[in-house]
Amino acid sequence: MSLERITWVSPAYDKRDAAPAKNHGIGACRITFIVKGPKGAVQFLVGTNWYCDSAREHRSRFRPLLHDEVIMGCDVGYHSPVPRYEGQEPMAQPCNLVDGGTCYYDGSSLRADSWVKKLIICGTAWLWPHLEGVYRHEFEGGPEVTP
Repeated sequence: MSLERITWVSPAYDKRDAAPAKNHGIGACRITFIVKGPKGAVQFLVGTNWYCDSAREHRSRFRPLLHDEVIMGCDVGYHSPVPRYEGQEPMAQPCNLVDGGTCYYDGSSLRADSWVKKLIICGTAWLWPHLEGVYRHEFEGGPEVTP
């Protein structure tokens, strides 16, 4: 079985506006590592403190930037085209990681915290096989994967 490895980098943004209906705030760059296969996908989402200049300047007025917190684990989870447990509801938005777009998602931010520590030390040579193990666990009944 062939599993696809995908990396998405979401850009930082500054979408502040004085009109509340148009104010979408600020956000930092995020990196998502995805393993996609025929039964769904799994992801590891990493948050950074990489802000665009205008957002960095805005944040510095309220508190000093934390230079030692550059990366944090946000989520380890799955995208499934079918519900994985009784009562699971589909995501509101279509998902491009599952066929048909209807996606049932679940994940853990607590799990991601330990993963980011391993990513920093071991890099993607460690990460990709572990994400593939999560895929096999979630969709094929393989053993649970721990960092």
